[in-house]
Amino acid sequence: MTAQPDTQPATDIDQTLRRIRNIAAIVALTAATAAAVVLIVLMVSLYPSLRRTVENFETASVSAASAAADFAAVSDATAQNLAETSVHLNEAAVNFKEVSENLRQNSLGDSIAESIMRMLNEETLQAGR
Repeated sequence: MTAQPDTQPATDIDQTLRRIRNIAAIVALTAATAAAVVLIVLMVSLYPSLRRTVENFETASVSAASAAADFAAVSDATAQNLAETSVHLNEAAVNFKEVSENLRQNSLGDSIAESIMRMLNEETLQAGR
């Protein structure tokens, strides 16, 4: 009798591999389900604190926007005040130059005190008119 090759061990190996694959699929499915449940539980338990965090971020964002608007308004007002101050300083410089020129012209041959007295008298007369 000739010996026939034994096909039984190959079939056992195939069945074992199928069982291992099936068990691995069940384990993977169970792990995925457990992970999803844990994720859902964490989301439900963390939702209030996450919601408060988002609300705090929104409040901080509104405050930052308000502060930026206030800063822009203050900057604009400051720029206007500086421009007005510059104009007034220029006017004062022109007035000072005119007074200096008048003092110089009037003080030729006179003392400065006499020139000042004369200018004050002229201003008093002009104010009285």
